Amino acid sequence: MVVKKRSGPTGTPRLKVPAALRAVEVRALRRLLDESAIRDVLELYFHCVDSRTLAGLRGVFTDDARYDFSGGLVRYTGWKGTAKGLEGTLRGGAISSSNHFTSSTRIRVSGDTATSDTHAVVFLMSERADGAAGTVISRGLRYKDEWVRTPRGWRICYRLHNRSWTAEALAVRPVVPGKSRRPGIR
Repeated sequence: MVVKKRSGPTGTPRLKVPAALRAVEVRALRRLLDESAIRDVLELYFHCVDSRTLAGLRGVFTDDARYDFSGGLVRYTGWKGTAKGLEGTLRGGAISSSNHFTSSTRIRVSGDTATSDTHAVVFLMSERADGAAGTVISRGLRYKDEWVRTPRGWRICYRLHNRSWTAEALAVRPVVPGKSRRPGIR
């Protein structure tokens, strides 16, 4: 099978399918390609948030997407509103770094729309105002997304973000080789 670089009318790659493939195999292949493309966009979201490259969210959300954050306590609209809201949380708040890990994702595609349900764990590092280590916050998260196929590929048009659990612990600064952890100790 050859995938041509030219895109179809809805932004999906056109496939040159050998005649030997049955229709059911072609549908299964299309479903796998769609699920893979959606997983790529999910990974892009986590990468943009964790690396603080929030302009990349343009490749994740539609221009008019709705994002209900923390179970709907806060709503962002569109990729720009989402980027601005997350920037306020991540850059303007006490969170100095984050690291998201997905644990399971279920994707269901139906033509040019889809839904996904993703469980993740995030580790958030907060710092005190004096720059000292603060706390490490661990959270179980669940993202329920509605997707639409656009000319630029799959994008989230609605997201519900929920916290499942939260744990906090005091943070410890990393040990630098050749330096002691406590003053006066070598």
